[in-house]
Amino acid sequence: MKKAQVVMRTALSVVLLGSTALPAFADANVEGEAVGGNRVNTVQSAAEWSGHWAEPLINKWLTAGWVSGYPDGSFRPDQHVSRSEFVNAINTIFGYYVLDQEEPFADVQAGNWYASALSIAREAGYYQGYPNNTAKPDKEITREDAAVLLVRAFGLEKVAGGTDSSTSFLDESDIRSYARESVRVLSGVIEGYPDGSFKPEGALTRAEMLSWLDELAPVVNSMDTSSGRVIQGNVVINQNGIKLSDVVINGNLYIAPGVREGDVDLSEVTVKGATYIQGGGTHSVTVTDSALDNIFVDRREGEVRLELTGTTTTGQLHVERSATVALGSETVVRSAKLSARTTLQLDSGSSVGELHMTKDAKGTSVTGTGKVSKVDIQADGVLLNGKAVTQDTWLAQAGSDTGAASGTVNNSSDGGSSTGNNSGNGSGGVSNPGNGGGSGGGSDGNTGGNSGGGTTTPTNPTNPSNPGSGVTPDHSQTPIDTSAFDLSPVKLVDEQASPATKSLFAYLNNVRGEAILFGQQHATTEGVTITANDGTQSDVFNDVGAFPAVFGWDTLSLEGNEKPGSLDVSPEENTAKLAAVMKKAYERGGIVTLSAHMKNFVTGNDFYDTSGSVVSHILPGGDKNAEYNIYLDQIADLAHQLSDDQGNDIPVIFRPFHENNGNWFWWGAAFTSKEQYVQLYRYTVEYLRDTKGVDNFLYAFSPNGFFSGNESEYLKTYPGDDYVDILGFDIYGSAEGSEGWFTKLVQDAAMISRIADSKNKVATLSEFGYSTKGMKISGNHDKAWFTNLLKALESDPDAKRMAYMLTWVNFEADQVFVPYRNAPGGLGNHELLDDFVKLYNAPYTAFNDRLQAVYSLNVSTQPNAPRLNIVSPLNQQQIKENEVTVRARVLGQSADRVVYTVGQETEEHEMILSTQDNYYTAAWHPDSELDQQSVKLHVKAYVGDKIVMQDEVVVNFNFDASRLYTYTFDSDTNGVSSGGAFQAEINSVEQAEFNGSGMLKINAKFEDGTHTWQELKLTLDAIAQKVKLADVSKVTLDMYVPLSAGVSSAPSIYATATLPDDWNTKYNISNAVALGDLEKVTVDGVDYGKYTGEIVLDNPEKSAAATSMMLSIVGSGLQYTGPIYVDNIQLIHVKPEPIFDKDLMDDYESYAGNDTTLSNAYTPNAQGDMITIKLTQDQKGAGEYGLQYDYALSSSGYGGITRVMDGADWSDRDTLRLWLAPDGKGQKLVLQVKASGVSFEAYPSLAGTEAGWVEIPFSQFKPAPWDTANAGAAFDAVKAKNIQEFSIYINATDPSQPVSGTLYMDDIRAISKK
Repeated sequence: MKKAQVVMRTALSVVLLGSTALPAFADANVEGEAVGGNRVNTVQSAAEWSGHWAEPLINKWLTAGWVSGYPDGSFRPDQHVSRSEFVNAINTIFGYYVLDQEEPFADVQAGNWYASALSIAREAGYYQGYPNNTAKPDKEITREDAAVLLVRAFGLEKVAGGTDSSTSFLDESDIRSYARESVRVLSGVIEGYPDGSFKPEGALTRAEMLSWLDELAPVVNSMDTSSGRVIQGNVVINQNGIKLSDVVINGNLYIAPGVREGDVDLSEVTVKGATYIQGGGTHSVTVTDSALDNIFVDRREGEVRLELTGTTTTGQLHVERSATVALGSETVVRSAKLSARTTLQLDSGSSVGELHMTKDAKGTSVTGTGKVSKVDIQADGVLLNGKAVTQDTWLAQAGSDTGAASGTVNNSSDGGSSTGNNSGNGSGGVSNPGNGGGSGGGSDGNTGGNSGGGTTTPTNPTNPSNPGSGVTPDHSQTPIDTSAFDLSPVKLVDEQASPATKSLFAYLNNVRGEAILFGQQHATTEGVTITANDGTQSDVFNDVGAFPAVFGWDTLSLEGNEKPGSLDVSPEENTAKLAAVMKKAYERGGIVTLSAHMKNFVTGNDFYDTSGSVVSHILPGGDKNAEYNIYLDQIADLAHQLSDDQGNDIPVIFRPFHENNGNWFWWGAAFTSKEQYVQLYRYTVEYLRDTKGVDNFLYAFSPNGFFSGNESEYLKTYPGDDYVDILGFDIYGSAEGSEGWFTKLVQDAAMISRIADSKNKVATLSEFGYSTKGMKISGNHDKAWFTNLLKALESDPDAKRMAYMLTWVNFEADQVFVPYRNAPGGLGNHELLDDFVKLYNAPYTAFNDRLQAVYSLNVSTQPNAPRLNIVSPLNQQQIKENEVTVRARVLGQSADRVVYTVGQETEEHEMILSTQDNYYTAAWHPDSELDQQSVKLHVKAYVGDKIVMQDEVVVNFNFDASRLYTYTFDSDTNGVSSGGAFQAEINSVEQAEFNGSGMLKINAKFEDGTHTWQELKLTLDAIAQKVKLADVSKVTLDMYVPLSAGVSSAPSIYATATLPDDWNTKYNISNAVALGDLEKVTVDGVDYGKYTGEIVLDNPEKSAAATSMMLSIVGSGLQYTGPIYVDNIQLIHVKPEPIFDKDLMDDYESYAGNDTTLSNAYTPNAQGDMITIKLTQDQKGAGEYGLQYDYALSSSGYGGITRVMDGADWSDRDTLRLWLAPDGKGQKLVLQVKASGVSFEAYPSLAGTEAGWVEIPFSQFKPAPWDTANAGAAFDAVKAKNIQEFSIYINATDPSQPVSGTLYMDDIRAISKK
């Protein structure tokens, strides 16, 4: 159901069915069984289900007559339920009765008993069936599918609880992505199995179905709802004539379709959840003196009349389908949203706080003199007391009682709004000048789908009153000829790609140089001139009479954050909606792309939230990896749903992690290292392709321009040829068509085209626009921008070989990326419309009407070479822990064994293949001697004795803690001896083999199990000569004790340390661990408990004074004679936490002399000229290193780098101080501080070459000239409390002249001069 958020999560419901009963569960193989809703009188032989866990439920439902058994008197509680039987039960509960008028399911025959049930369920909206229009009616319904259908039927898709779809079931990972949220929603209703599992793919039994239905809908007669009753759950009314009085419902109220044209009366009823009006006719559902929090009027079968009378109050009223709503004289509605034609009757004294009429409320009529405090009209044809009304005329027409104190209006189709006198059309109504009411009625894909949309096909558009209406689209252009296309085998990321996907790649690569295909994001789901968002209309079509060639969407639609998705429906429905509009684009022969503005998986916020180091959390081993996989599951579900009517996969160009070289997304270069980005991209491809079996994706890589024609800059984060099919770049105009911008665009397009040729990839202009904010309504500088862009690209033989160019969305009229024609609200034609039509007419561009054979080219793929990829640790990763998980993936070939080696060592360490994720893994324990060093890690794959694949990474060690000394006992006792015992005995200490490893064997005796302090003491002989005891911060060890040693009620054990000559202080005292809580390890038939102890030495003064160390094993309640084993005693130094210098921007000392690490800390401005930074020991203000800042300014005339400051607090500082060595070239240095959202700038002089310290008071920092919204803001203590970014720019004093040079800087920090 398309509903807003449901308030309650129900565990119990009441269904008022009168005499209606659920039919017997049909089984075609049982003779004489009831079908088609006829009841079978059951001999209630309790013996058959006696003792069954569902016995009370079966007796209850049979006795009440709400369900029937089989002719032989049995109920068969453990028999599985088919999909058709389950649907029949839901239909009966809600009383659905209208058949679906579209084509019946392909596998359902008219004579089948379940034919009508399935048709009714599909019309009701909760049963969608399978691809290829099948229902699989006889298939046993799985538990997860049953949960999905129940959630849809009861409208529980948006239960409160956020986006976390986790459940408490142990086999949660086995629940399919489309069902996981439904199972979570019902987790308080449905139960799992005793072992904690849900068994999602297990078949649902009749008893389980009865249990679930009883929880959601236990059936009672209307007489049971006596006055004053409080009902803890949902109430479903599916019968005419029901009257409820003096009832509190702590759940949802469903006035179900089964009421049909009948009446329902509610009096003094309080509904804490939502009220769904799905039944009732043109008489009335009458609500008197009641309190209903949310009402949704959504009757599919026809109009319903809802009458709210007396002192009834409603929080929110949503009219989803055509209805009449009458408000009595004392009735109060806080907010009403009309999304369908509505007759709203307002008696004098009634009150509506906010009245919203969406574009879909066209033809709404408001009558009466009730009060409306605020109105928002987005619909055409609205009448107030019989007269046409707009926002502008509402107040004048409404009279003294009905008025709008404020509001917005837009009589356009996209729901955008304008205010005050800017709205309306000037002639007493809501008609839109120039908009016809006809339809584009052609049969081909380019002219259909616009009926009744208020737009006209621009065959001969003329409108002298508006600009941009004098150029006629040329529809005589011929389709692109594919007869000479090169159909040689292609090399794709997915060598198992579907035939249509291979054809699409070949088509795009061949069309390069023949034409540039034009595309737009959300071309058929957003627009200024369209009246439907279902994939049938487009601003582009309304401009030129043809749809774009390329249609773009984003994964935001899957989340419901962009159309065609909706936050009011389930993820499964959003996936189906997006698949439907994509399919329509494909059926026109169009090309579909999917970008991905992914949420921040750490904070839960949107993609602009750059906090949290997201990538490290979502890669394998990260705590958010499972959540990221769920997100990818939904993308995979979309891919699998995309098929045409013949079952052929619909290809998609998937473009994840775009513009990664910027600093505006969490995957941007400022927050994600090159190595992290590469692995994230690769992981995403491998998960979709290899784990989820997606075979209809081409994968696109698209950083943000410009790159100054520099290939290495463009390929800086390139994931590799094996992971990318399409090379693109995103770029938006910044100077409204300046010659320099076009020059740089051509330079980069040519460079990327050449790279594509060398790598056998497709080159594209993957995202572009007039400016980052689109085009203005008027006053745009370059009114020939589209044709100038095309001329620029055509001017270069390489640049012109872009396969397609895709522009952004027309979300609002004042921020469009495609001009509009005959826009409503008096906008008329956009001033760049003529130029856009010229772009369409140009021989070198292709829109949808010039495409043919995109998906029918017969192309094969070349096999991909086997490869080995080290997934973790990442190249150049800084290692802080003493245990590292090495992960590697082997692709394209089986390996007999996979090993890793470290540095120059020859010892090979085996890696184990995990069948769960197909990674080879191993635990690496690097020696503490590697601290502050870099080392190569090699991974090799063998077939027989031959290395067939290998990979290597360099890792940098900076341990948080380091091992000073380790006792391993591989060959002797390693200088550990007995130090005595207390209330226990040590008979001997020796080296021994235990569980495959050398250990210290303590032959001990605990004679009396009543003692609570039983101590075995071990002396670490000559330890002071092995380590500096003052450096030992903690001691760890492993110990194995027989679990049978405990004889008291709560036996325990733990380890302590003593530092002689201080015999009085014991470290880790009173941290006993119960034997029963230890990890059980069985060796030679004996069960041992493994204790892993950590003893913190937290008194530095006593550690410094110590002369030796003693460890004690302390037991309680032990009675045992025999060995205890100890191993892996480690003496560890823990580095003190680094002192965070909040005032420091950078002193360049923390990079260990590594220029790569330095570069990863700064993000270059993507559209500026080349800036190169490195560390220098020759030019510096203090310490070992300074910054060398090389600049080469050319076409952009500026360049810069940015460092993220993570909200540093400089509120107690007033001056910026740095060491600066200018180069004497007199260019403009810009120090930019982004503080509390405002970019402040200062401009220290670069005259001369003398190096020295520079101090700039905060008061000299002024808002950046381009930041006009904050002009006049002061860089004061309030703003300085949140330092977000620090940038170092250099601007050419003469942008027309290239210039290069080198600056040196050091120790940039905030200070106080007060």
